[in-house]
Amino acid sequence: SEQLNVKEVLNSKISIYPNPSNDVFYIDAAALSKVEIYDLNGRMLKSFKDVSSNRAISVKDLNKGIYLVKIQSGETFEVKKLIVK
Repeated sequence: SEQLNVKEVLNSKISIYPNPSNDVFYIDAAALSKVEIYDLNGRMLKSFKDVSSNRAISVKDLNKGIYLVKIQSGETFEVKKLIVK
């Protein structure tokens, strides 16, 4: 299975909010092509394609905890930590 390689991007142009989140979150980015949500073991839990940058992404069905959100923007991607409470 594909493992998620996590590295923090210092000059990030992508932000997610609200964080912590309890039902939905939004992604603020110039261009989005794909969004994936992983648990801390690197297992993909959700995948969204063709996401608009103001679309609400639901995490209602996720348990409380810390997740990794892989956000693909064009040819690059960033990984953000998301807390679900």
